[in-house]
Amino acid sequence: MFLDELKKRNVPRLKSRAEMLELLQREEYGCLPKAPESFVWEAEPGVADNFCAGKATLEKLTFRVVVNGKDFAFPVYLAAPTAEGAHPFFVHINFRSDVPDRYMPTEELIDNGFAVLFRSAMRM
Repeated sequence: MFLDELKKRNVPRLKSRAEMLELLQREEYGCLPKAPESFVWEAEPGVADNFCAGKATLEKLTFRVVVNGKDFAFPVYLAAPTAEGAHPFFVHINFRSDVPDRYMPTEELIDNGFAVLFRSAMRM
């Protein structure tokens, strides 16, 4: 009876959860690109000895994706606390070539239990 009344009043049908999610994403962020064909990463551990006075390790990670048959690589660095347990992390995009950057508060973040994933604007 309720649905008949909605039809009679020409109320548009409600969209499904998936349709609403797609609509909100498109309106907020634009059209999403298709997922890459592959995504892998490799780590180069021990980039710096005694990083943050031994409170963290510094690794160079290389993310590799294949999109439309083309291979792309993104080098990033991960400073992770040596303390046990899971650590939330900050993503920092660096606009200077130094890794780590002297102006980036990496050690302060490590001291507070966070990891830092950062990328330099220039090639390493």
